[in-house]
Amino acid sequence: MFPTRTQSLGAAVTIAVAGLVAGCGSADDGGSAETADAVVSEPAAKESPAEDAQESDAEDDDATVAQANAVASAQSYLEMGGFSKSGLMDQLEFEGYSKADAKYAVAHVDVDWDEQAEIAAKNYMDTQSFSRSGLVDQLEFDGFTAKQAEHGADSVGL
Repeated sequence: MFPTRTQSLGAAVTIAVAGLVAGCGSADDGGSAETADAVVSEPAAKESPAEDAQESDAEDDDATVAQANAVASAQSYLEMGGFSKSGLMDQLEFEGYSKADAKYAVAHVDVDWDEQAEIAAKNYMDTQSFSRSGLVDQLEFDGFTAKQAEHGADSVGL
């Protein structure tokens, strides 16, 4: 049985956080105090396009905090790839965002839905065997339009 998208994303986030925590040293645990001081003294840099999206949407549209957070979450999911518009909205709602905030986020992210269909198609083909019609049906089930699903199938050579 394959893990659900949410289980996979949760595991990826957990692994990423664990890696960040494990990589942080201090003078007490054998890490360099000099390195720790250097990290603390440097100005905080933007870590992801999601933060840029969150800030620009909040400034440009007078977005609420919840809307700005939904945009940042949406951008993070899109960086992992393979989401349809409706699939992304469903994921945001699953994460606890209101339907209105999820809709706002989907409308305010910079995304190429054809590229997302390509990623989803590749992900499916990496783990399963599909006929062209089977893959198109699966992508449509995931919320991609018929045109996007066809594009996804084309992109993997079906």
